[in-house]
Amino acid sequence: MPALGEGRRARRIRATVLFADLVGFTALAEKVGTEQAYLAVTGCLKQMDSIARGHGGSVDRYQGDSLMAVFGYPLRMEEGTCASLEAALEMRERVRESVRELRLPVPLELHVGINTGAMVA
Repeated sequence: MPALGEGRRARRIRATVLFADLVGFTALAEKVGTEQAYLAVTGCLKQMDSIARGHGGSVDRYQGDSLMAVFGYPLRMEEGTCASLEAALEMRERVRESVRELRLPVPLELHVGINTGAMVA
């Protein structure tokens, strides 16, 4: 059995990770039903994905009603921190627009965390 990580080289890199979490799914589902709440959240996540990629980020994963994007890996990016901040602001505005357009009885909100530093890739 090969050793863990055999054949791969781990290296230390500097990158920025953006965590974006939609808040309000449960309250929205109680008002409009889980199917409609799911469609609203999925639509917002697709837009957030597009925004992250548009700013040079790489979407690493989805977890429930949140996503994680990396700026600076796998493609090197000198201004990953700035790009992640711009993406976060655009995501926040787009979620607000979606809530207005969909006339949701319970607003979805976006909570974002950003961290820049050394990581192993």
